Amino acid sequence: MDVLKAWCENIIQNKEVETNSILSTEIMYLLTHLDGLTSFLSIEGTELDNNQLERKHRLSVLNRKNWLFYKTELGALIGDIIC
Repeated sequence: MDVLKAWCENIIQNKEVETNSILSTEIMYLLTHLDGLTSFLSIEGTELDNNQLERKHRLSVLNRKNWLFYKTELGALIGDIIC
């Protein structure tokens, strides 16, 4: 990450990118928020994705959409048992 930070700072300082370009804006955003964007790297064994968390929440989201169509409590109970 130090190499990336140095490279970004070098590009901005040497004006290799137009100051009003989208790339320059994104590089400045990266430099400004680098600590927050890379804070997960300080925790050993941290996953780079959140697929496990999304899989856990998927069922509740699907059920929430289905709950809109239950007409009775008994129907909702049976639907929950099936799901």
